[in-house]
Amino acid sequence: MSADNKWMVGVGFCSRSGEIVRHFYVIDGVTSGLQARRAAGARAREILEWADRQGSDLDAQWLQVQRVVRDPLGRVVLSSPLTDEETGSSVEPIVRDPVRTPALVAVG
Repeated sequence: MSADNKWMVGVGFCSRSGEIVRHFYVIDGVTSGLQARRAAGARAREILEWADRQGSDLDAQWLQVQRVVRDPLGRVVLSSPLTDEETGSSVEPIVRDPVRTPALVAVG
């Protein structure tokens, strides 16, 4: 796939000490910011990811979706962050408890 079909999605987590920790996921093969956000949310909620974060909760206030693109010189760069409307963040929450929500969101 070309770089134009890749997305960088940042998700914030609140650690047990109260600090915000950011994890970034590269999502490939989706066509919209909404699909990228859903795929990153599903990955962040996977049990192994949740265990690696030692049970840290998702922080719904910090989510960033950017498209991975090539600039005019051919360098791979990130676009400006998409708006909440472009990613569906304004209407669809990303926060779900992975213990209570074992099924992953299907993207396609």
